[in-house]
Amino acid sequence: MRNYAAFLLQRYPSFIGKSLRFLGLRYKQQMQMDDSLIWNVVQTEACDLYQTEDVKFVGWELNKNGKMGPRMVCMRDSMDPAKLAENSVNLNLKLMKWRLVPDLNLEIISQTKCLLFGAGTLGCAVARNLLSWGFKHITLLDNGKVGFSNPVHQNLYTHADAVAGNRMKATTAALRLRDYETVGHVLEIPMPGHTIEQNLLLIEQQVQAHDVIFLLTDSRESRWLPTLLGAAHEKIVINAALCFDSYLVMRHGSSRDVAGDSGREIVGLKCINGSQLGCYFCNDVTAPGNSLKDRTLDQQCTVTRPGVSNIAASYAVELLVALLQHPQRELAPAYYAQTGRHQSSEDSGKVPEGLLGILPHSVRGMLCNYENILPATQKFAQCIACSAPVLGAFKNVGHAFLFKTFETAKYLEDLTGISEFKRLNSEVNQSKSKMALSKIDAEIEQVDQEKYLRQATNYYQALEKPLKYGPVIETMDQLITALHREFESNYVNIEMVNHLMLSYKSNPKEWRKYAKFDRYTYTRNLVDAGNGKFNLLILCWGEGHGSSVHDHADSHCFMKMLKGDLREKRYEYPNRPNNTVSKNTSHPHSQEGDIDTRELVEIGETPIGVNDVAYINDNLGLHRVENPSHADTSVSLHLYCPPFDTCSVFQDNCKKTTAKVTFWSKYGVRTKLNEQ
Repeated sequence: MRNYAAFLLQRYPSFIGKSLRFLGLRYKQQMQMDDSLIWNVVQTEACDLYQTEDVKFVGWELNKNGKMGPRMVCMRDSMDPAKLAENSVNLNLKLMKWRLVPDLNLEIISQTKCLLFGAGTLGCAVARNLLSWGFKHITLLDNGKVGFSNPVHQNLYTHADAVAGNRMKATTAALRLRDYETVGHVLEIPMPGHTIEQNLLLIEQQVQAHDVIFLLTDSRESRWLPTLLGAAHEKIVINAALCFDSYLVMRHGSSRDVAGDSGREIVGLKCINGSQLGCYFCNDVTAPGNSLKDRTLDQQCTVTRPGVSNIAASYAVELLVALLQHPQRELAPAYYAQTGRHQSSEDSGKVPEGLLGILPHSVRGMLCNYENILPATQKFAQCIACSAPVLGAFKNVGHAFLFKTFETAKYLEDLTGISEFKRLNSEVNQSKSKMALSKIDAEIEQVDQEKYLRQATNYYQALEKPLKYGPVIETMDQLITALHREFESNYVNIEMVNHLMLSYKSNPKEWRKYAKFDRYTYTRNLVDAGNGKFNLLILCWGEGHGSSVHDHADSHCFMKMLKGDLREKRYEYPNRPNNTVSKNTSHPHSQEGDIDTRELVEIGETPIGVNDVAYINDNLGLHRVENPSHADTSVSLHLYCPPFDTCSVFQDNCKKTTAKVTFWSKYGVRTKLNEQ
């Protein structure tokens, strides 16, 4: 106030000698002015302030330049609402660092730029969790509009957004987070069968400009391009996928290969280096396609329990934060327990931890039993997204490679060698098969049908493609009718049965009523009992479901894919002499409980795609069938001739037990427990 009074007297000399009254307002916390003061100031003599050497300043002090000046105090941190909000948000993180994790690097979190593919249920939840951890740079990519069903489970949208009718999710979400450095882009993601040239350059620019990529879209094929770009530009990629009551969260392996990238060897644990960890597509042996084609509305939507998305989003962000705090970042190794090895209590629980705990490769959780498992898988040398051939083609050819892939997914299969896998699987020795069948025809014309069928397993293998002059099967009803016709007499042409299965093309409208799923295991659903001489079943495989290693009780097994993909692993039949055939459903040479002197020997692994037909009998070996996908279900059509109600199940040490086979449903109707 003294400086202000001196300024007034210097500026207005007429005030000299007069009484000047100053009012000082002082507010209490209750906004009362009881402590306010009034000063009367009288200056009798004039003072020239321009003669600074004679002036004594009150309240000033020497600054860093050695000159007198006022001390400046910035009140922004305590008065600016935006700054107050930021400090309040960061308070939890600071307390975490001060009290619990002193080495927590908050600066690297605030500087990391995150790109979110998808602004739906997962995208909204991930964005909120990123803000809670102090991430300041978030970009969202999405092409959807806010609908009336969205505000309930997507917390960045309101009912007013839905009423507007034209508000896009990406820009609306960015608007809700406008106090942070958040941007939204409305665009479609190019994918096989959906070429969108104008967005391709923008997507690649966004990937290059960010440090972390989150894959949060609905379909499998929409994740392919971001996965490829993330690997090509050496970005951290976090993937989250949802099912009805299960979820998958995983970090993709790094494409950076740094010398010395190795983890510690620990007894009972298998270590996979960060540069060798697989991506979302490494467990698949088929190229991405249009997963929404020929699907009903309920099948196109991701139907999940409400809590699944929030759990998965939380795990995705926590996995990223733990990764950023690890000294090796995305090159951090992952550990998992080795099966088949006995672990002592001293060895268990010694997975190396980072600053915030262990760093798994993936987290697969199930709400049905409230359980999490932490599987880890290595890179697949012929992966359609991150393998060397794919990355090399992209770096050499660029967008021209992408356009070829968008036109046809088969280009990827040819490039990676998956097509060769399928070709080798379908090759058979037709001449040997025909000679063997003619031999049986000449020797046993009058034998009963069951004996004939069992003896045919010694010779028959499979057809590569439908017979040239065989009947054409267009519907499932035609297939069932044709099969009944083939099994009317004692003589059965196995080649014709094989042809009928190959000739039929999958039509979901015809078999959907028989497809009954179970959340815990695959299901066997009876379609036709086949007049007792064969039976026709539909098997439904949930995500990751698989069978045990088993035989087929000297019967023929034809397996045709109706939906999705399956993987078949074959094993040698232990203690089974060549061309030994039993007349009943058990094997006299291998009794229940017998243990071979060696473990099961794997002799092959084959992917089976839609409309492919696989064939096996006990003379060809044992097999195990599984759905390799983490996100998609599979459906297969099985024909067994003759039918059987028990089979043998084998463990790794060749120990054999007898298992009863049952039906989860019959003719589309759930069976009772006492019938199973």
